[in-house]
Amino acid sequence: EVRAIEWHSRLRARGLDSLFSSLTTMPAGGASDMRHFAGEYLMDVLYYVQPHYGQLILDDVAAQLNGRYRAFMRDHPDFSGGVSVVGHSLGSMIVYDLLGGGDGAGRGYRAPTLRRPTLDFEVDSFFAIGSPIAAFLISRGIQPPPRAP
Repeated sequence: EVRAIEWHSRLRARGLDSLFSSLTTMPAGGASDMRHFAGEYLMDVLYYVQPHYGQLILDDVAAQLNGRYRAFMRDHPDFSGGVSVVGHSLGSMIVYDLLGGGDGAGRGYRAPTLRRPTLDFEVDSFFAIGSPIAAFLISRGIQPPPRAP
């Protein structure tokens, strides 16, 4: 069963995006498509890399994941299987940070300024689709380990 979450519009609904509003309404001589793209996608990345907004996003996503999990367990009280999480685009980076962002050898790749909220469940599998994780790690000054031959 798939239970989706969506944080993008919730961020906007909190009134955190006055810059987005001014960006999409300013006259720019036919650049409305570019303004729309920047407002819809680039602004989210800029918010996420700012500690205050990044923490709000992590907290919101964790709360939604926990809520979906609790609702699923209410609907399926005998469920004993595993939980998989799929993250798309920036969502994959958010999930990566929520899951601890480590390499399995004690080297944390998580943003040092973000506090990781607790999930009410163990994640058995994480799938990152269209993911910018490598770009974020490089921007955090982390070089990935060398590939095995």
